[in-house]
Amino acid sequence: MRLEGSEERYLYFQKTDESGLVWRSPLSFIFMDPQRSGIPEATFANNSIVLGAGRAQKHSVGTNGWVHYLGGWSLRFHEIRKGGDFRTWDDAFEHAAHVLLKDPLVPEGYGLPMILDDGQMFMFWEILQDLAHERAIEDIEVGRIDLYREFYEFEYHGSQFRLVFDLNDKVQIVKNGIEIEEISVRGSTRFRDAVASQLDALDTGFDDWQNP
Repeated sequence: MRLEGSEERYLYFQKTDESGLVWRSPLSFIFMDPQRSGIPEATFANNSIVLGAGRAQKHSVGTNGWVHYLGGWSLRFHEIRKGGDFRTWDDAFEHAAHVLLKDPLVPEGYGLPMILDDGQMFMFWEILQDLAHERAIEDIEVGRIDLYREFYEFEYHGSQFRLVFDLNDKVQIVKNGIEIEEISVRGSTRFRDAVASQLDALDTGFDDWQNP
C-alpha cells in the first residue's frame, strides 16, 4: 500500500514486478487533507473518506502482441457514511476485498513496452479490424514513435500504410513513407471513410494510374 497526494491522500494497492514496472489496483482509499477536514490525522476511525474504484479490462490491439488497458482507477467515489454507498466500514472493506481479488491490475506510467497509451487510438481499432477483414488484411502491427505518437501499420496491394495518432486528436495517413492526409480522430465515420478511400483506390487501380 502506498499513500500519495497533497490536498487529498490516495491510498493505493500496488506491486512492482521483476522488471521494475508498477502495477496498481483500480481501487484506492482517499483521505481528506487535514487542513480541509479540520482533523489533524487521517485515520479510518475519525476521518470522512471515500472509496474510489474503477474497472479495468485488458484488450489485445493489433496483431503483434500489443495490449491496451481500458478503464482503471476512476473519479467515481463511494461515500462511507449513513445514506452513502456504504453505511459502515465493514461494508466498504468487503467491497474493497472483492475488487482487489477480481479486477486486474493496471500498469502505471507511459511509454511502456507493448502497452498502448493512446486511448483514442484504441477506440478506432475495431473500425480498422473491420476494414482489414473486408480486404483480407491479416497483419496490422502497432508501434510507438515517441511518448506522443503511436501507430498502426499494415501492407495492402504492395503499399505500406502507417496511421499515426498523436495527442492533438489527429491521425496522419502515411503511405509508403509519405503523408497523404491528416484528419481529426473525433469522428469515427470520417476515420473509416478516409482509410477506406485509400484502400479502395488500390482495389480499382485508380491509385496506380495516378502514381505510375
